[in-house]
Amino acid sequence: MEDEQPRGIEMGLESFREMVEHLRAHAPNEACGILAGRDGRVVRVYPMTNVEPTPYSYFMDPKEQFTVMKEMRKEGLSLVGIYHSHPATTPYPSRKDRDLAFYPEAATVIVSFRDPGEPEARAYRIVEDRVTPIPLVVPGSPGRAGEKNEKLSAA
Repeated sequence: MEDEQPRGIEMGLESFREMVEHLRAHAPNEACGILAGRDGRVVRVYPMTNVEPTPYSYFMDPKEQFTVMKEMRKEGLSLVGIYHSHPATTPYPSRKDRDLAFYPEAATVIVSFRDPGEPEARAYRIVEDRVTPIPLVVPGSPGRAGEKNEKLSAA
C-alpha cells in the first residue's frame, strides 16, 4: 500500500472557524487540539491545553488528552487529526512536530498566523519522519479547498 494516495480530511466551515479562533486566542503562543470524526470527516473539535505555552512549541496535557480519547471512543468517533498553530512561521511541520507525530493514522493540521488577517492552514500525514501534504477540504470557505491550503479572512 506504499503507492496509495494519502487521504485528506474534510471539516465544515464552522469547525474550521472554531479551530482557527481557538488558536488565534492563544497567540503569540502555540495552541493545539484534537479533531474527531468518522471516515476522514471532522465532526468535533476538541481545544486542548498546551502545557508548554511558547511561540515555538506545544504539548497537550496528557490527562486531558486521555479524557478526550475516552469521550471520543464512547461517542464512536475516531482521531481524524491533531491541530496546532505556528504563530509566526509557515504551516509546515517543524522537527519537533515530526518527532511528536505519534499517531500516523491522524492528519497533522497546522495553522499559520504569519499574516494574522489571513491565517493559512495545511494538512499533512507524518509517518516515520516522512511528511506528505494531504488535502484539507473546507466546503464553503473563502479559501481554495483541496490540495493547496485553506485561508480564512478575518472578516
